[in-house]
Amino acid sequence: MKKVRLFPLVILSVCLLVSVSEAAITWTTQAAMPTARGQLTVVAGNNGLIYAIGGYDNVGEMTTVEAYDPASNTWSTKASLPNATRGAAAAKGLDGKIYVFGGYNNSIGNSLNYTQIYDPVSDTWSAGANMPTDEWEASAAAGNNGRIYVFGGETSNTLVQIYNPASNTWSSGTAMPTGRIGSGAVTINGLIYVIGGMYNGNVPLGTVEIYNPVSNTWSTGASMPTPRFEFGIAAGPGTFYAVGGNDGGFLATNEQGTVTGSRIYVLGGSTSYSNQDPPYMNTSESYDPVSNTWSAETNLPTARRELGAAFVQAAASAVPAMDGIGLVLFMIAAGMASLYIMRRRNVKG
Repeated sequence: MKKVRLFPLVILSVCLLVSVSEAAITWTTQAAMPTARGQLTVVAGNNGLIYAIGGYDNVGEMTTVEAYDPASNTWSTKASLPNATRGAAAAKGLDGKIYVFGGYNNSIGNSLNYTQIYDPVSDTWSAGANMPTDEWEASAAAGNNGRIYVFGGETSNTLVQIYNPASNTWSSGTAMPTGRIGSGAVTINGLIYVIGGMYNGNVPLGTVEIYNPVSNTWSTGASMPTPRFEFGIAAGPGTFYAVGGNDGGFLATNEQGTVTGSRIYVLGGSTSYSNQDPPYMNTSESYDPVSNTWSAETNLPTARRELGAAFVQAAASAVPAMDGIGLVLFMIAAGMASLYIMRRRNVKG
């Protein structure tokens, strides 16, 4: 009977697969957006398109909506926003529509309270109930309950405003522990992670606070290593696109990143409050909600602030998407099962 050494093979298989899960971002440059701009909102539709909405340039705020098709690497023009805005909060609802909240319009001279709703199927806009409190540079994310949560902003930086698309009504949630503007928000496994931003006009934040829509409560995560605001944010795995922004001039840049981990990716940004002012950051970092840890990633090729980012989700796989501890445990179990079968065959032989 030939002996099979199980332990080294298990460790080797786990290490190899974990190294794949922690692979660096692979960056490539894609077709530039037709309209250069900053403070745009970028949202992925259920149809596989990436929508770049609103923003501003040296002329002023925009109603421009352009859609990027990753399959053909081309852009197309879509129905314009009814109301020009920049620095709006936006999220895709469970109904597949894109909800754009507030923002700023210099011709009006203040932040906005509009709820503008885009239907990618019909390429049309409609109006929802106005926000109770107008906000500029808030962040937004959809909960698993169908409601959309809007966090902070210039007017009231700890405020949580909750929009119910089904009833077209607003309500309030428990205030954020840390007031901020220019943060990023994403939903993973039913929890909403609000990351970074700026406090009091001059204090960039690395703060991570986690909102539970079911209990209407907050908890704290590990702080982001590099405090900043006005960055791009998206949750993997899959392929994401970092679009627009400014580096002292307005950008049409469209850079594609490919990753394997189920993480939150934070891209670029700034530590300066003033629009268009340096620094323009290319720092990329990722957060693992399972292990509550941060990792440095391959830097964004083009340093910038006021950009947007969105993921096109990876295709379904026979191997479940996971990261960190979950992947380690899965691969240990898979490796041991395979080697057990090998050993049993050897014993029979």
